[in-house]
Amino acid sequence: MTRAAVLIGVAKTGGLPQLSDAVGGAERMKSWAMQHGFAAEDLHLITDKDGPVKIAAIQQTIHALVDSGTVEQLIVYFAGHGVNIGLSEYWLLSGAPVDDTAAINLEASAALARRAGIPHVVFISDACRTPASTIQAQGIRGSALFPNDPVSGPEQEVDIFFAATLGRPALELGETPFSKTEYRAIYTDAFLDGVSGKLPTALAPEAQDVLVVRPRRLKACLSSEIPRRFAEKGFVGTIPPIPDARITSGDQAWLARFTGAHPPPLGAPVPEAPGTGAPDVLNVDVHELLRRVQHTYTTRRGRTRGPEKHGDLPFPDVFDDRRGWRNFTDAVIGVEGARIIDCLPRTARIDSAGQRIVVAMEEQVRSVLLVLADGSSFVLPVIRGHTIRVRVMDGELMDLMYLPWGDQARPDWTRRARLLTLAHGKVALAAQTGTLTLEEDTVQRIIAQMGEPDGADPALALYAAYALHRQYLREPLRELHRLLYAQYGFSFFDIALLAVVDEMPSPDSLPQFPLMSQGWPLLQIHGSTVPDFLVELQRHLMPSMWSQFSPEGTALLYPHFSKGE
Repeated sequence: MTRAAVLIGVAKTGGLPQLSDAVGGAERMKSWAMQHGFAAEDLHLITDKDGPVKIAAIQQTIHALVDSGTVEQLIVYFAGHGVNIGLSEYWLLSGAPVDDTAAINLEASAALARRAGIPHVVFISDACRTPASTIQAQGIRGSALFPNDPVSGPEQEVDIFFAATLGRPALELGETPFSKTEYRAIYTDAFLDGVSGKLPTALAPEAQDVLVVRPRRLKACLSSEIPRRFAEKGFVGTIPPIPDARITSGDQAWLARFTGAHPPPLGAPVPEAPGTGAPDVLNVDVHELLRRVQHTYTTRRGRTRGPEKHGDLPFPDVFDDRRGWRNFTDAVIGVEGARIIDCLPRTARIDSAGQRIVVAMEEQVRSVLLVLADGSSFVLPVIRGHTIRVRVMDGELMDLMYLPWGDQARPDWTRRARLLTLAHGKVALAAQTGTLTLEEDTVQRIIAQMGEPDGADPALALYAAYALHRQYLREPLRELHRLLYAQYGFSFFDIALLAVVDEMPSPDSLPQFPLMSQGWPLLQIHGSTVPDFLVELQRHLMPSMWSQFSPEGTALLYPHFSKGE
């Protein structure tokens, strides 16, 4: 197998502290690769030891490897400063953040890598995943590493290893808590030990006298190895970063192979990580809740378990006075935690508290611009005959849910609404913490929900779509996309973007840009076909999981909506 590696180390970027081991980590990765069958001409070390690291040099190197058509496995390693913007990762190069393109857009790079023709691409990120803390850093757009020139044939396998979970820093440590020198990247050292055969639990038998390190097994091994090393070094009072990984390669993929009469000792079995076979607690709970929603929808027999009070429901104000809503043929938006001071189109009516908006609907679905008291704004697709529950906390849009009115005269309506709300809450919480994975049976439950005329929450499909994208499950994504069109006559822009990767979403995808922030980095793969309006609007995104815009962004949106677009 022809293997290649691009190993990047950036010790200094912008005004951030200089890292001690970013260059050293990349150099140690090169030494490992040379000992494990990589040809010298296929090893590319790019660090700021001798000068600034520029995005063009990395792109040219990777493009040449892709164009060679001979590489079967490519490892892209980065050690340096990283930030998370809208749940998407950016690796900072020497010119960042002053140059907003002097960063590696990991999400776009991974999406293009799947279409580049290399059978197995592995990204290794020894970088922080903490949120961007300044306005300047939040404006980083980054650049994709792989060419936007998809080859024919199926998408290829891409694995991503992270030194920490979402929102957490990657650390360099001394030998003891009191060390002042000799700081080392703890994740890189553990990773190298794993692929060097020094961690028995990372090894699996392949054949007689042959052991291999497979990506999925290494992920589980490192999740316990990093905390063990922290305790061993005496950092007992410090919360260790827990490494993470998105593994989509199959059981045949490997990162290191050991042969001979005396290979390294075989490790003990390693439990499968969530999302790799056995459903975790989240999936079991959500699956059961959705099953119960379907049960109350499909049967008219029996009675609910006594009267259900509105106080049992999160956001009870959204559900108050349900009987009065039966006369509405429009849509209702209920807002908790903020006051809406303006709304477009002008056919929408805001109550005196600024927390309930009734939208006159001649069409089945349309986009609505909502402006908060601080001048920030967000855009929501609203659906006729639905309540959209919106939750804002400290000025930030945190969550939204669609509740179909359905037949509220049915005795099980409140119970079904309650179960759907609980299922939504569990999925939303996992999505907000970056831990949402979905098993096949849970995916099928969500897909089934989309086919029910008065029992679906389209926002659940939106959350699920990003989880499926991160697991590279393309067919369920396409099914969600198809069902939304069949049911409502539209699909979320985000789901269209994820499901139809070769072209920009059509104009009947709403709201004409990603509803969730993590969709914006993926626009980069469409290059010049992205409208200039979206390029400019992206600069005014606020730090939020959802697409919320600064007052300057609101000013851009006003004429967009006044034209009826």
